[in-house]
Order: sequence, then structure tokens, then C-alpha cells
Amino acid sequence: GGGHTDESPARDKTFQNGAATLNLFSLRAALQNSVCTIVLREPVSRAVSGFYAFHYKRTTNLTAPEMLRQHGAEAFLNHSVLVSQSEFVGAGRVSDLTAVFESCVIGTTERFDEFLETLSRILRVPAQTGGVHFRSSGKKEGFHSNDWPIFQEALAPLMQPDMELWRLGARIADAQRRAVL
Repeated sequence: GGGHTDESPARDKTFQNGAATLNLFSLRAALQNSVCTIVLREPVSRAVSGFYAFHYKRTTNLTAPEMLRQHGAEAFLNHSVLVSQSEFVGAGRVSDLTAVFESCVIGTTERFDEFLETLSRILRVPAQTGGVHFRSSGKKEGFHSNDWPIFQEALAPLMQPDMELWRLGARIADAQRRAVL
């Protein structure tokens, strides 16, 4: 038959979301002209920031170093990372994401200005990179720069899927940047 089912909507079927009405044809056209972007954050840094943003002075008065020393790495992660990056993107195996990542413009928060420059060259629009910063969880009370190696050593082994995902993203971001320069 020539009819349509709920699984294959007719070409003129419209979708209403608040004040916006979009038909399937215009949705397809919009998606064909879209650019997928993914920005990843180094997992240990993300965990420490997550601890201070969501738990310090809310669920515990221990600083991040105190929490790690007193309760260990697993407990620290339970108090810091709401959702791992690899779980968020639905990775069964991070290596399965290579094709997805290569079809998107990838960046890392640690080199965000470079991501914006790469994206601007791909889209052929002026780069607006000056002064772009991510919202910070604020001062990390009791945390000092010499604590980073301790946190890397303790947390990174427990965050291997996220570490692998971040390294993959960083490699692809570097390759994309070289390709557009």
C-alpha cells in the first residue's frame, strides 16, 4: 500500500513543540545542513570539578583531597561524577565511536579556543574565541596544583572508558585542526 504508518510518517506530517511547527521535510533539510559538535573534558579534572560543584558544602564538608584520603578513589568518584562521559554517549566500547567522532567536529575543554577556531574554519565564519571560558565551579578549597598527580594516579585507572574516550576525542580534534589549518 501507499499509506503511511506511525513508524514512517507522511511527508507532510507536522510536529508541534510549543509555538514551533516543523514538518518532516523541513526537519530533514535542517539536519542535512547541520554540524555535529562534541566537546569533551579531561575526566579527572571533570571529577574534581564535579565534586566541588555538586557535593562540597552540600553533602560533605570534606575537601576533595580529604575525601580521597579518607574514603578512597571509588567513594570520591561516587561523590563527583554524575554520569561518566562514556556512559553519556552510550559507548559500549569507546573504539566503536571512532566513526561517529570522525563525522563530528570534536573539541576538548582544555583547548576550547582551538576547537572554536577549527569550527569557524569548517563553517567559514569568523572565529569568536577571545575570552571564552566555561562556567567554573569556583575556588577548589583545600585543593592545590600539587594534588593533580595524586588524583590522576588514584582516579584515572577507575575511569578508563572516559580516559579512552577523551584521548580518542583529543586525537581526532588534533587531526581535524591540522586538516583545516
